[in-house]
Amino acid sequence: MIGTMATTQSLIALIKLGVVAFVISGLYWHDKVSPWKRSLYWFVAFATAAIGCAYLAVFAAARIEMTVEWDFLNYWLAGRIAAEGLPIYEAASYLHHPLPFGPSKAFFDEVIFVGTLYTPPAVLLFLPLGFFGYREAFILWFIVQAVVLAIVTVLLKREFFRDGTGGQHLTAWLAVICLVAYFPPVKETVYAAQVNFIMAMLFMLVWRYRGQVVAGVWIGLGMCIKPYFGILVLWLLLRYRFGAIVLASVTVALAFGSAALVLGADDVTTYFLDNPVARAPAHLYTQDVNQSALAVLRRATGAEQWTGSPVLYAPYIAFALFVTGMTAWSVRRSVDDRWALVACAALGLLLAPQSLHHYSAVLLPAIVFMAATTATTWLGVFAVIALFSVAFIEGGEFWLNLGVWVVAASYPWSSDAFTGVRLASNFTSLAEGVTQRLRKTVSNNGTDTSGSA
Repeated sequence: MIGTMATTQSLIALIKLGVVAFVISGLYWHDKVSPWKRSLYWFVAFATAAIGCAYLAVFAAARIEMTVEWDFLNYWLAGRIAAEGLPIYEAASYLHHPLPFGPSKAFFDEVIFVGTLYTPPAVLLFLPLGFFGYREAFILWFIVQAVVLAIVTVLLKREFFRDGTGGQHLTAWLAVICLVAYFPPVKETVYAAQVNFIMAMLFMLVWRYRGQVVAGVWIGLGMCIKPYFGILVLWLLLRYRFGAIVLASVTVALAFGSAALVLGADDVTTYFLDNPVARAPAHLYTQDVNQSALAVLRRATGAEQWTGSPVLYAPYIAFALFVTGMTAWSVRRSVDDRWALVACAALGLLLAPQSLHHYSAVLLPAIVFMAATTATTWLGVFAVIALFSVAFIEGGEFWLNLGVWVVAASYPWSSDAFTGVRLASNFTSLAEGVTQRLRKTVSNNGTDTSGSA
């Protein structure tokens, strides 16, 4: 039974890969074929996009009908406790609060006995949920997430497919929708009711305004929700965007200041002086859904027991130093700011100690960028399909993140290689043209000579 189910899932994954590859490949050939072939392409692309969107909608509706503890119950509890004016980082606030249903032992160990691990500004995001009952808040949360995902999709289309008319725009819309709907971390985010669509939107805004100081605002906001987003400060620093760094710092300060005003200064002080992360159970750093380099290395080497800080692990430290050094080299050498930004985002997912499998949804801009960039054309399609293939494998998000990082961090080298290949190709073409002209000249001279004789 298990083998049959695994075979079915593999077959479904292959079908998804095939149709996604077909749709995004149309970006390069749909306007070069006959009208009936173009119509057939649009029919398949429309059907693929519609099925993907419908599946996500039905999947979300089914989740709403369930008693979901991960991760929405955590958000709702934090918002509820904050709305009641109770200390959000004290376990007593959670132990004595009535629950809408009986959660698992794991939920008690990770949330009830510890308190929320989210920052005070992130709790402000959950605060409105606390004024509703669990079910009503869950519906509201999914509506907000659907709107945010729609905004992300629109931003992706406008950023990466600005040019073109008519059918080209239609093809671009279909490609973007399919990439979003079938990207495995998107489904995983819906399943977990997580905040990754908000993070993807912030990353898209950083991308859109990367040459302006205002990019620091979006980075600062992202840091307040998910601290791993702070790795983008490295990108700002290495690209000498000091104004954006200042604005990011001001944004973080204002966010924590606002949290202190709304939630109380004690909660903000507790977060810094008695952070609940220190009380979190050790299995958070080794569980299968954790796709960080730390968790992968600890699981691979059997080092799942330790004393002291979980990040003080020699293989992880060595890996972190290597990839950070390579990223810094790439950011400094890259002539294209976009590849440097992708490298830093992927680095953040690799190094964050609790980088769960659905966090990879933040890489949506990177995935669409690879599919859309004209610098690699078909290579971009192959890269996206290869990354999708890895993401479809259970527990493959670490390799997805690593793959995105390798592609982006190697851009300074690969771009030079492609430039060399193009120059060699151009030189060869030029040489062949000159040779043909010489042969033609010689041939004409020979004909003229024989004729005059």
